[in-house]
Amino acid sequence: MRRIICLVALFLFPCLAWAAAPTPTAIFAQSKAASGGEAWNHVHSIKLQGKASAGGLSGPFEQLENVNDGASLLKYKLGPYEAQSGFDGTTSWSQGPSGDVALQGSTAGKRIAASDAYLSARAYWFPQRWPATIQLLGTRSASGNVYQVVRVLPKDGDAIELWIDARTHLIGRAVEMTGGSGRTQLWSDYRTVDKLKLPFRVEAYSGSDIEHKSIALVSRVSINVDTSPDRFAPPKQNLQDFSFLGGGNSATIPIQIINDHIYLPVSINGHTLHFMLDTGGRNLLTPEAAAKAGVKSVGAFGGGGVGKKVVDQGVARVGEMIVGGKISFRHQAFIVEPLPHFHQIEGTEFDGLIGYEVLKRLVTQIDYAERKVTFIRPSDLSSANAGQPIPFTFFGSTPMVNGSLDDLSGQFAVDTGSRSGLTLWTPFVKAHQLVKGYRASPETTIGWGVGGKAVGRVARGGGFLLGAIRISHPVITMQNAAGSPNSVKGDDGNIGGAILRRFTVTFDYGRHTMYLRPNKSFSKPFDYDRSGMWINQGDGGFEVESILANGPAAAAGLRVGDLIVSVGGKPAGQMTLSDWRQSLREETSGTRLRLEVRRANLTKTVDLTLRNLIPTT
Repeated sequence: MRRIICLVALFLFPCLAWAAAPTPTAIFAQSKAASGGEAWNHVHSIKLQGKASAGGLSGPFEQLENVNDGASLLKYKLGPYEAQSGFDGTTSWSQGPSGDVALQGSTAGKRIAASDAYLSARAYWFPQRWPATIQLLGTRSASGNVYQVVRVLPKDGDAIELWIDARTHLIGRAVEMTGGSGRTQLWSDYRTVDKLKLPFRVEAYSGSDIEHKSIALVSRVSINVDTSPDRFAPPKQNLQDFSFLGGGNSATIPIQIINDHIYLPVSINGHTLHFMLDTGGRNLLTPEAAAKAGVKSVGAFGGGGVGKKVVDQGVARVGEMIVGGKISFRHQAFIVEPLPHFHQIEGTEFDGLIGYEVLKRLVTQIDYAERKVTFIRPSDLSSANAGQPIPFTFFGSTPMVNGSLDDLSGQFAVDTGSRSGLTLWTPFVKAHQLVKGYRASPETTIGWGVGGKAVGRVARGGGFLLGAIRISHPVITMQNAAGSPNSVKGDDGNIGGAILRRFTVTFDYGRHTMYLRPNKSFSKPFDYDRSGMWINQGDGGFEVESILANGPAAAAGLRVGDLIVSVGGKPAGQMTLSDWRQSLREETSGTRLRLEVRRANLTKTVDLTLRNLIPTT
């Protein structure tokens, strides 16, 4: 009977049933009222000061927000790591601990800035400040509390979930759906300041990595302080912390090309090490190399890369770094991060990276064909013969260029730290249905990095356009969502060494320009592994890490964990991993290789017949 009465009531009085369901507008109105109500109408800026802690380090922070337009400035210091970032109402920027400033002009960077500005402007209470599409997701529970969750999609930004406590109506959580994993802020310890209720504790973490969360404890709040435009403008930089040891304004250094990566000698505090040049990376040392060079790191922040695994990374200062014996850099900041088994992945000694900090200071010209890199003082660059100019913007510390794959436009990172040709991230692949469109291969291992293996599909494109340069029939790898940290709208893919090696590439970070001059390898057809397996360097041979289902290696009876100790009677120790990987790409389909394989305590001989694994378009 009670159920019948309820049904009759719903039929006769639908307006009452509708009124009982909260709307996002009503939820935000309650939230504003609980947080200070009318007092917020008279606020144009907020300044927060206090103590920040992360990775076992702590120090002061200061945050200034213009709530009228979302402009913001954040300064913080964690041990030896001091940095700042901001948004001036148009452009976001960041300044690293070595003093370099990056303007975040990429599409992906602008989207993240728009979402952050929406929060700074409290636009959920003042929609006229930053338009957004709003949707009620319902209720969720966490830590014993019930929350009403509202999804907002700011204009030109990425989605944000706002969790409003159903009891107090205060916002307890903001989840920005940026990147493959998102980032979460937890707001608590609300206190009243000038009739406003503000959170005095903010915890933040990426994805589900709450172990590496940061905590900001507010100790002082100032309302309606000076917010003149210059307060939010990017700081001026004066990067004069380097010198050419032989005098002059340039230096040329021999390099090694291994797995389409660039290696060169770098001396840290007098210890010569083997480094990769990575346009997509920051200065980095492995813990083993840091110990060898007497560099002490502090902190334990969350880090990662290709694959899913999160590792601890510390920060350090290096008194002197000498690149190639010819250029000295003083008092540089470094990340110290374990890259487990990276020497096995690369098949060569690996001690660290140099990247953005060096390229920001010096024009860098990479001659893949002649295997040399030339560093030039920016004022001495002669661009007349550098090649086709390609403008770029930054996403973080990585240059992003506009490109077009078979008439599909996007923005792509230029990453010498990637061995692949053109890697496409999941949103771009799904948006254009490329798995079907390109008759992609079955899922396979397409890369290996600090986080483990990356899984995806492989195909061959028709043409990739960079400026006026058309790159014909590139191999494209499409990383799947489960294994990819790269799911930011506007960051559509990666241009790696298999494409870049066809050029002399010049990077002018100061002028946001890359120059491409085709070399003798420009017209060489793109190749891809024909063995159907992923191998890394093992003890006494090449270890099989992954097998493609129904591929040549599977047909030969190879298994994960097998150790290949000879190829065609030639001991594996007489070949480099890079050279053999290249052979498995370049040998023609139908080539038969006799392999001697060690499995447990047994050694057997198998015949591996190579074949093309990329379907024709």
